[in-house]
Amino acid sequence: MDPSASDAALTERVAWLARVTRGASEFADSEDDFARRMEIHSIFVDGETVEAWESGARPITAAVLQAYETVLGFPSGRLTGPCTAFSRLLVGHGLEPPRVLPAPEARRELDRLADLIRNGFPTGRDWMSLAHLITQPEGAMLPGFLEREWLYQLIDEMSRSTGEPYLTRTEALSRLMGHELQAQRLVALVRDRVHEAGAQAIVDVLAVWGAGRDLASVDAAIALLVEDDEAVRAGAGAALVGRMYAGSFPAWQQQRLKAALELLSTRAPASLSSEEITLGTHLAPELGIELAKSAGRSVSAPGSDEAPPIEAFLRTVSQQVDLDADPVLADLLREAFGSPAPAYRTRATLMIAASPMAPVVARVCLALHRDHTDAALSRGAGLMVGNLATHLTQEDLLELLALKEPRRSAHALVGLAHSYGVPDHIDLEPYILEPQISRQALYAAGMSQHPVLARLDQIAETPAAVRQTARWWIDHGGRVWDSEPA
Repeated sequence: MDPSASDAALTERVAWLARVTRGASEFADSEDDFARRMEIHSIFVDGETVEAWESGARPITAAVLQAYETVLGFPSGRLTGPCTAFSRLLVGHGLEPPRVLPAPEARRELDRLADLIRNGFPTGRDWMSLAHLITQPEGAMLPGFLEREWLYQLIDEMSRSTGEPYLTRTEALSRLMGHELQAQRLVALVRDRVHEAGAQAIVDVLAVWGAGRDLASVDAAIALLVEDDEAVRAGAGAALVGRMYAGSFPAWQQQRLKAALELLSTRAPASLSSEEITLGTHLAPELGIELAKSAGRSVSAPGSDEAPPIEAFLRTVSQQVDLDADPVLADLLREAFGSPAPAYRTRATLMIAASPMAPVVARVCLALHRDHTDAALSRGAGLMVGNLATHLTQEDLLELLALKEPRRSAHALVGLAHSYGVPDHIDLEPYILEPQISRQALYAAGMSQHPVLARLDQIAETPAAVRQTARWWIDHGGRVWDSEPA
């Protein structure tokens, strides 16, 4: 996507989220009333300015989005989180460049952050502030051991968060990856983190490398792409797809990547991921086709009349929402369901999750995942259920879990981990000991700090890998919140 198209797409999406959110509020019928309410937050505008923001005629700043959140009674980050994440993805930075703080103000802010981090209560916005302090010109210099400790805590919290807390921590890490020295440190820290005994949430941790501009993180990701651990490979693939979308690799790195993919196609063809096939297709279409065939995936012939799952998905959603009248939502749904880049899928889904359309889309995804016989369509909808789960009921997810079908149980478990948590009375042990879904069941148990963790750690018959992961979650703690859960 060229820079002008990226800027236009960002402006359009931010305007859309502001427009549909206010349109579902008590201020739907009056831009002037909404403008007057914003005066409380020192934003002095009229209804015409609100209309210009929401039509995309005038860009919306982070400060304006924060005022929207406050006036509409939303938690901090509900709108700014997904919009900042898309800004980083589309134009390479946050909604607006952070201002350079004078030395005395920077010192006061660093003292405030140090106190929060020592006591274990920093929010995502606090981590974003720390990333800015470290990376601004003549930024804050921290003792090496303290910087490593704090950056490790940020990585760990990001891996155990969802929604706005996840997006703001990811943005902090993305800012750091854009800084040459900090990128070097994060490459080393992330590599250590994903190789901890029993570590989970590996994919998101490695995907952070995709926000970098350095060559070392690409080299590191290519090296991990041939490891035996499928989660490590998936994370490395996500990072490389992110870098691919941001710009081409140098020719010598493309050759290294091609060699790694060819090795995988002969050594472990059945476990090739969609990200690895996407990378092969980017390097050479014929390589992508060969990788897909090696993995046993269907490859549509050029000009085929067979409708891909994305079209069936959009047709189903359009029965509930007029997508012809809302092309931005249609584009977001297309990306959330079918983008080959994990970062685009996640950020599109989370922008939908922040909108008033989320409950309808969530229920469509649940129904498609639960009832549809097309495996690709059901899987795509199931992946979206995980990030839209707060717009479903706990009963919806528990009913999906109770079907005891591994594919559906896996998405139900992730959905529960990202929303209500798994109730203590649900016996997770059978799911954890089921190889097909053990990873998702342990993730749900860990995020929920479910009592099964302690039980697994004490049972002698528990497989060693499962025991290690249970201990890892006990040591690290469960889901990270920026405010008290409802």
